[in-house]
Amino acid sequence: MASLTAFFCGGGNYLTVVLLPLLFILLLFLFSPSRKNTFYLLIPLAVFGITAVVNMCAPGTKVRGGSDFGFDVPNIFYAIGKAVYKGLKDVRSEYLGNPVIVIGMIVIALFLASQMIGKQYELSFRYPGLFVMMTFGSYLAMYAPNYYSSVGAPFGRMSNLISFYFELSIIADMIYVGYLTKKGSRKWQDGVKKFMEKWEVYKIYVLLGAFILILAHPGWYATTAVVRMIGQIQR
Repeated sequence: MASLTAFFCGGGNYLTVVLLPLLFILLLFLFSPSRKNTFYLLIPLAVFGITAVVNMCAPGTKVRGGSDFGFDVPNIFYAIGKAVYKGLKDVRSEYLGNPVIVIGMIVIALFLASQMIGKQYELSFRYPGLFVMMTFGSYLAMYAPNYYSSVGAPFGRMSNLISFYFELSIIADMIYVGYLTKKGSRKWQDGVKKFMEKWEVYKIYVLLGAFILILAHPGWYATTAVVRMIGQIQR
């Protein structure tokens, strides 16, 4: 299945052309020291590499990218710089500036984390700071293809893909970091235990409170897909 996915992603959208090999390399880095069969991921990585090269060398790609499109070292640094700038700017304006998204991510993370309490998971990679850096770096990397090909900032479905990835990665970061830190000091463990006991009782009220809080601020959700769709229907 990984090879089949790699075949289609390598020949598809450039957002996935960047993200998928990063994911494969990340899995190899995380699990190869403890699980030797992880090296089988080199097979889909090779499949991906072949299809990605065919994709990039296709005549249609040359036409879309312009006559000057090709391997250009200065353009690589330009694309990386623009990707980092745009990614950080969107974090501030599109995510941190949108309380609906922030509340949604926190509530989803709490609901998922509550299901992990009392269960033992063996995480062979125990570096939460590095994990967060890698997930955030993958998010920034998704901006680079557009700037490298001189298309400009991602738009439309490309922006949606980047947004979905960012939100899922932040939820994963909160759960991952929280699960590792709960194994810290005894005081911290006791605090987490008491919090989760209260969470089981009050989680429905938290969900209801978040719903009411969002409804009480129409400006927060004025740009959501549901509101815009209803507006289009009414017009």
